[in-house]
Amino acid sequence: MDYVVSGSARIGIIGEAEDVQVHDVTTGDVTFIPTGFVHWIENTSDQPVHFLLILNNSEPQTIEMTNVFNIIRP
Repeated sequence: MDYVVSGSARIGIIGEAEDVQVHDVTTGDVTFIPTGFVHWIENTSDQPVHFLLILNNSEPQTIEMTNVFNIIRP
């Protein structure tokens, strides 16, 4: 679960059937991202955005997109 402490952002989630949901959020909004779903968070303002992330896994993993692009580059 994500709680927007300050700022505004766009959250994209790719579902099980490869459907894409996009949510524009701002201070005070809460979103839910199911475990294991590919997702991203994009700052949509010129100010920092801060989130409180509540995770249900004691060892969460993050794969940064820049690392993915470095892996697939020839």
